Amino acid sequence: MKKIVCLFSALALTLLACNRDEIVTPKAENVVLPKTIKLSDPNYSSENLTNKIVYDGNKIVSITNERGKTEYTYSGNLIVKQVISNASNTIQKQISYSYLNGKLATISTVIPNSYSSEEVYTDNNDGTVKVEFYNVNQKTGVKTKSQGFETLTFSNGNLDQIVSTYGDSVSTNSYDYDTNSNPFKNVEGFNLLYRQDISFQPNILSANNVVKQTTFNVTNNIASNFMISTNDYDYDTKGFPIKKIIYNSHGTVLKVIEYTY
Repeated sequence: MKKIVCLFSALALTLLACNRDEIVTPKAENVVLPKTIKLSDPNYSSENLTNKIVYDGNKIVSITNERGKTEYTYSGNLIVKQVISNASNTIQKQISYSYLNGKLATISTVIPNSYSSEEVYTDNNDGTVKVEFYNVNQKTGVKTKSQGFETLTFSNGNLDQIVSTYGDSVSTNSYDYDTNSNPFKNVEGFNLLYRQDISFQPNILSANNVVKQTTFNVTNNIASNFMISTNDYDYDTKGFPIKKIIYNSHGTVLKVIEYTY
């Protein structure tokens, strides 16, 4: 078993795209797909979860854990909808995805009887994507644009940086990666969804695995809140993670994540 220890910095959420040009779909019978993801929290056992994943070929159908279920809908090879329900099967959130020229264009989120929002993605054709945010009135459908926006930077199928700007405040999250395969590498259409967070795993949809995450804020030209977190992986013989340990800036274990395929 190959073991790699690397530094990873803390914060952020959100999610990625494989080299967003051509997507080669492997034959389902030959692909490696994660079947379970077990999350253990050494500090808060109530946070422990086991995610069970169901597929149709290499298309993801659902992820189920003790707290509920996430169900996915495809149009062709593209994921167009996510429905998130709690353990009582009450819908908590619905997320719709639209695409332009095979790339993510919008994410629309609806929390029933509460809140709706929309994210608009513009590919700058230079390895960066601009994200603009809107609040949506559930009764009238009127959209109000947020003052904030994000710039996502990609290379080699990985989300390298998220720069969030709101007025004079700028938050930067940078990510370093190993050269091994991400667990979700072979899931159809997942690489196009920039924002997926499964069991405390930011950038779960990158081509490779985050080993270091660095975060800091700058407000009125004053830097603050500098943080680094690290990930340590064990891999199987095919180079996919079978265990991941997440550490905070002080080297304390935050989470342990185990995969089966």
